[in-house]
Amino acid sequence: MMYIGRKRNREKKELHIACDMDGCVASLIHGITQCSERQPLPKWYHNALMHVFKCTILDDSSNDSCHDVRIVLKLFTLRKDLNTDKQLAKKNQTDLSPNMLHEFAKNLSTITDLRSSEILIDNRYHKNQLFGSMHQSDYNQCLQSIDASIPQQAQSRFKHQSQPLTAIGLFGSIGSHFTPRNNCGYNKLDLLLTTAWGMASRKAQELVILDDRLPCKTGRVAKDSLESMVIFIAQYPDSIPNNVTIKFYRLEPRQDFMTTLDNSSNLTGELNSTVVDENERNARLWLTNACTREQELKGSDSTNRKPEDFLDSEKVNGDDLPFWFAHYQQALQHVTNIKGTGEISGMPKPDGQGSLAFWQSQLMPVAKRYHCFIQENDDGYTSDLDIARLGNM
Repeated sequence: MMYIGRKRNREKKELHIACDMDGCVASLIHGITQCSERQPLPKWYHNALMHVFKCTILDDSSNDSCHDVRIVLKLFTLRKDLNTDKQLAKKNQTDLSPNMLHEFAKNLSTITDLRSSEILIDNRYHKNQLFGSMHQSDYNQCLQSIDASIPQQAQSRFKHQSQPLTAIGLFGSIGSHFTPRNNCGYNKLDLLLTTAWGMASRKAQELVILDDRLPCKTGRVAKDSLESMVIFIAQYPDSIPNNVTIKFYRLEPRQDFMTTLDNSSNLTGELNSTVVDENERNARLWLTNACTREQELKGSDSTNRKPEDFLDSEKVNGDDLPFWFAHYQQALQHVTNIKGTGEISGMPKPDGQGSLAFWQSQLMPVAKRYHCFIQENDDGYTSDLDIARLGNM
């Protein structure tokens, strides 16, 4: 495990942050995809979003860097092994996941005081967390080894399905027997359980999940949303150890710019004639929309601010933009908090050696219960209703 900052003996607030890559942290590092090409985020936007991150997730709204915090970064991505990571990195024009996690740590270092804080980087793939680095390199092959070790009679069958509920069937990559909607692996149930139970102890712990597929109250709802997984955990909190509180946050930087571009037809044509750089044009579009929303909210008597007021280099780096920006950004949204109630005494944890104990006591039973939950809710989910339900949990 790598770390940035200084190790001190004084007490620190500890926060574990598990990060999705594609569409989420990858957008912060490499920018958003437009016309099949990566476009870097404008510096003003990136800096302002990191300030919102500090205020929201690190719970520090001061102008200073965050003090006395210990951040542990982890992976929460479908790039569960090195081979898959390489394939998706090439397809999506990104770096490998461990490298992006390290870059994200550098971003966090700009909002934390490293004289009193530290950032640790656990860049192990999900496969390595469960099976270690010496096992088969492919996650699906590891799942098959689990199935080979579990007696056939112990593999219960899913009703209306002739195939047993095997590890490969429950958690295997897309293309296996089950569709993405009820595939525990695609919906990241294995990632969540492994990360949470790896934190099981007598000490209270906070786990932040960052993912662009989490449900949201405003903006675009992903077709492959993780909503069913979140609602399942909310209804069955005993799936999570009782010392862990999970805080779900939807992070999708692309959302702000896509909203801007969708509404760009309502703006004047002046931007096209005065701005040459595409990134600056997008920034001005976004700011113009935000300024317009501000006028609508505050009324005609409010100060008439223009995008140029915030694009000026001195003011962009000043105190005004980040606080103002926080009211209008849609990239980072809190979904819900869930406190685990699962008994940890005597329960096995992921050991990185492919031990059957964790699979038989946690992963397989919870996954089977998730499948029953999905089948009982075959009519699907009404997003607004379920988000409201989550807010009350």
